[in-house]
Amino acid sequence: MNLISLSIRRPVFAWVLMSGLIIIGAVCAGKLGISQLPDIDFPVLSISVSYEGASPEVVESELIEPIEERLLGIEGVSQMRSQVRQGTGSVTLDLDIKRNVDIALQETQAALSQLRLPLGVDPPVIRKQNPEDQPFMFLGVTSKGPVRDMYNWIDSFLLDQFRLIDGIGEVSISGYPERNLRIWPDPDKLKALELTVADIVNAVQSQHLESAAGQFINGRQELRVRWLGEAASPEAVGDILLLRRGGEVIYRQETGAGLRIKDVARVEDGLSDVRRTARINGVDGVGIGVRKQRGENEVELAKRVRKKVAELKPLLPEGYDVRINVDMTKPTEAVVHTTYEKLIFAAIVTIVVCFLFLGSWQAALNILFSIPTSIVGTFIIVYFAGFTLNLFSLLALTLAISIVVDDAIMLLENIVRHQRMGKNAAQAAYDGAMEILPAATAATLAVVAVFLPVIFMDGVIGKFFFQFGVVMSAAVLLSLVEAVTITPMRAAALMGTEAKTNRFEHWLEGLFGRVDASYAKGLAATLRFPTLVVVLSVAGFALSLFLVKGVRQEFVPLQDQNFIVVNGQTAPGSSL
Repeated sequence: MNLISLSIRRPVFAWVLMSGLIIIGAVCAGKLGISQLPDIDFPVLSISVSYEGASPEVVESELIEPIEERLLGIEGVSQMRSQVRQGTGSVTLDLDIKRNVDIALQETQAALSQLRLPLGVDPPVIRKQNPEDQPFMFLGVTSKGPVRDMYNWIDSFLLDQFRLIDGIGEVSISGYPERNLRIWPDPDKLKALELTVADIVNAVQSQHLESAAGQFINGRQELRVRWLGEAASPEAVGDILLLRRGGEVIYRQETGAGLRIKDVARVEDGLSDVRRTARINGVDGVGIGVRKQRGENEVELAKRVRKKVAELKPLLPEGYDVRINVDMTKPTEAVVHTTYEKLIFAAIVTIVVCFLFLGSWQAALNILFSIPTSIVGTFIIVYFAGFTLNLFSLLALTLAISIVVDDAIMLLENIVRHQRMGKNAAQAAYDGAMEILPAATAATLAVVAVFLPVIFMDGVIGKFFFQFGVVMSAAVLLSLVEAVTITPMRAAALMGTEAKTNRFEHWLEGLFGRVDASYAKGLAATLRFPTLVVVLSVAGFALSLFLVKGVRQEFVPLQDQNFIVVNGQTAPGSSL
């Protein structure tokens, strides 16, 4: 007993199979992440390092060049690029397209782990490049009060509100000067006491610290001892004693009660030098970038963030305002909705065309069931393959609409032909399906042979089209399974006991008869001039190849994302 016979004799099996594909597919579709582009890692690593206050020449010689020497031994590096600016530097590694980025990241971390950096320089930050790692939303915070107070409120309260949202990966702030303890020396007082700025720096480095001081043992009791020298306030920093002048000890009789930092400098809880700034509607503010976790639905996350912003509005301090500046999910949401509309529209057009050509509502209803069975069932493959609903996977589903019904139409048309021979519905379904099965299988495999090789494309384009090829091939293969199991069962169940031809079918047969006659006349005319037909065909093909050069080529279509980015560059030495 084959699948066709089993589905006809056991219709409950076929109905359960169809219902299972649709229901499980719908559940999987609800759990899929939505993003504009597929979640892939580019074969690119970025290593960034900062050296506060250092000139580009110092950053290059002290940081970038040693990093480059360490990275030369990384396997699979096709290109290395470096960029140096005031206080910062970065190295970008372009790897071979087939190189495993995660393994290359581990090798890079191992190569830089023993790098000796200048005192006070943080270890390099290594990142992979992935379009999914970019912020999907930018918020802006403004206040009528001091920027330092606003930053403290954002850091201690606001960021945690967004980090606790389920699915949020990272929340970062930008466009602000960091909080910094600043010491402003008085040149006249330093000169009068024969001190230098280096003496103040040495005093802070030697006394403004907290460290372990061993233990104190008293009989059976042992106490841990700590050196609590770290100042907790600007006033405490100002009370730090200046114990040395140019390396020589300053004795107490010279200064009486002792010389302190506050005697020669002003200490304040301020901000670092302005190297970046954010302005929102002409007012100084702070920008917040929100990133999602891998595979999450960014459209749903954007709704949660917008809801959280609305909830925080009544809780904001007086004079504060939080708003959404850029929402990158709106174009993605528009693409998804447009694709869904096209899916529905394509399904309706397919059903109408099938009804017009088959002339029977039972046949059109049969074809109607085959579309959700194949398309919605494909979401099961998409979910368990770890894909997302993006521009490429949705494109595959849109193209698959008109293809997945091909097998069902072929089987159904042949089943109707057998019924008109006088066979009952079950026998006609079995004979018609078995007769057309080899042709349907060959047609399906031919379509798969067109789209499946896409997954073997090399380069970045191949990484993006991998999901397209898998989704398209899965939908087409699933349509074949649907055609050889569920379509014969539905045909046997929906068709009547006798083949009846209504007036509409008679009219369609007459129309197609006239079309056939016109086609026969045209075919006879072309057969009288075979050489001319071949020459015109070759000429048309050559012309099409020539016109390809004039077609604009791009990776993805241009999209209006409802915001404008302006880049500007000032002359070296310009003050922000």
